[in-house]
Amino acid sequence: GVVVKGLFGRAGCTRMVQGGYNAVLTPPDSLEAHLTDTLDGGGWINDQEMVWRLVTEAPGRVLELESRYGCLFDRNAEGHIHQKPFAGQTHDRTVHKGDLTGIEIMNRLTEQAQARPSIRAFEECRAVELLRDDAGRAAGALILDVRTGRFFAVNARATLLAMGGGPTMYRVIACSADKAADGIALAYRAGLALRDMEMIQFHPTGLVIPGSLMTGALLEEGLRGAGGQLRNGLGERFMARYDAARMERSTRDLVSRASFLEVSEGRGTPNGGIWIDVSHLGADVVERNFRGMVRRCRDFGRDLARGPVEVGPTAHFMMGGVVVDPDCRTAMEGLFAPLGRAGGAEVYAIQRELRDLMWERAGLVRDAEGLGVAAVTLQRLTERLEVVGVPGHGSLNTAWQDWLNLDSQLTAAQLVVASALARRESRGAHWRRDFPAPAATAPVSIRVQRRDGAPVVWEEPVAMTRARPRTGAPRPVAVEIGD
Repeated sequence: GVVVKGLFGRAGCTRMVQGGYNAVLTPPDSLEAHLTDTLDGGGWINDQEMVWRLVTEAPGRVLELESRYGCLFDRNAEGHIHQKPFAGQTHDRTVHKGDLTGIEIMNRLTEQAQARPSIRAFEECRAVELLRDDAGRAAGALILDVRTGRFFAVNARATLLAMGGGPTMYRVIACSADKAADGIALAYRAGLALRDMEMIQFHPTGLVIPGSLMTGALLEEGLRGAGGQLRNGLGERFMARYDAARMERSTRDLVSRASFLEVSEGRGTPNGGIWIDVSHLGADVVERNFRGMVRRCRDFGRDLARGPVEVGPTAHFMMGGVVVDPDCRTAMEGLFAPLGRAGGAEVYAIQRELRDLMWERAGLVRDAEGLGVAAVTLQRLTERLEVVGVPGHGSLNTAWQDWLNLDSQLTAAQLVVASALARRESRGAHWRRDFPAPAATAPVSIRVQRRDGAPVVWEEPVAMTRARPRTGAPRPVAVEIGD
């Protein structure tokens, strides 16, 4: 069975994916280049065996999505699958369906699942606790039916925790608001170790629409890959100050941080963002290749095809998560975690304070003082939430669901802050003003686990099994170790 918080095939964030799916399909691209690009973007703390599994499996999965499940991706003039450029790539490798790739994939996979009588969907239900048998193995989950307010247990020989980690504890977000880091919180409360929770992916080009919940909605990477330009409020292409070689095609973490610094130093646009401009590509080209984004901007009076649009950094997803092996097995036998990846008015007051706190103290620019303030404040917010009541009815009790979401968000936020304090360097998406460079020592992974009711943080060395950064090289060089 499949337990889904919303409607089967309609909820979550996969449907929101605009960009695409990275896979090596044709030369001169190579598996080694994809591996190195991924390790480079991850600051070389990735689990290299998992990255290699991802890289080598991706081409086959793209072909399987088309030939077996009915997806149809865009083609080039020769009839081959078209791959567009994305930031941080040495070769164009993003497979896509216009700028609505997630809808294409989810629609086809949902059709396949619904055609199989053996798959039962429990819609508008949420897992609130993982269950164990007498031997300590995963045995299913305790489920809350949102429609009725009643609990029931699902027993299973294998449990797949496919819940992702949404950074909805930040002020500006790109993901669905129902992605509340429930999976992170469930795993932590079950005693599982998590890794690199300080790594939050901020996307540099979220819409800036004052007074609208659409603020933070993505204008996807393909705009910059196609030649889109970013300018500050002074009209400067500011990326020349941060990455003159790659400019707008630099990695998301660097472009997001650069945008944030431009605004914080007084060079932002009227509404506190920066400009993205693709009008020089030609209105016809933009409208043909980015129809979804053109329509989205037009709904708010912005003309993406013919002029600049105001954008800014937006919290996209959490890159840390449950520690698993390359087959996605966790330390709890029978529990698997796929790669993804915590009432009344007081609930919403706590939520607003949480989002402001994380954005200002644990967002794109961090330091020990701000993270320390965040840690103390998060503990206070958690204590406040524990004594907040919500209306007593069970059926479709949205205040209760918001309370549960906020509980998960607070748990995940505490793990982010604890991990960020422990990583006393800048690496990948984690940038500390007080430690602005990577540590001179070998890269480490930050681990966190619940012990005696509190998070315990420690370091684990990164195994360089497939590639290692070459000291002094302009960029890391991959060295294949095994097959």
